[in-house]
Amino acid sequence: MKSARSRRPLEYPYTWEQFAHGEWACRHIQCRLDEWLPKFFGYHLLKLGGLSCELTSAHCNIQHQICIDKINPLRNVEADCYQLPFVDKAFDVCVLANQLDFTEDPHRLLREVDRVMIDDGYIVISGLTQ
Repeated sequence: MKSARSRRPLEYPYTWEQFAHGEWACRHIQCRLDEWLPKFFGYHLLKLGGLSCELTSAHCNIQHQICIDKINPLRNVEADCYQLPFVDKAFDVCVLANQLDFTEDPHRLLREVDRVMIDDGYIVISGLTQ
């Protein structure tokens, strides 16, 4: 089995403007997200990464929303995505917009997201095709 770890240095984009067609991709993901946001229910929503922070979630029934990134000014928590500063089973929904494409260890990131997600919670993942 091939390892998902990347040995090459990855620079995570913190805004959609850093992509060649970032505005289009953001609108497309936002359109699909708007279909699902009203269906989510719970107490806490986590947006992981700068691209996730730029997606609007005003249509969501979950009022407490946390945006985590190191650079994006829209964040409200600055933290390492591999060591999230939250207790186990704290979030009902997690949004990962292209986060797995630009992380060195996607399995470790998913294990950390699983740790902070409630059982039967929702993880919304978008990504690039190569």
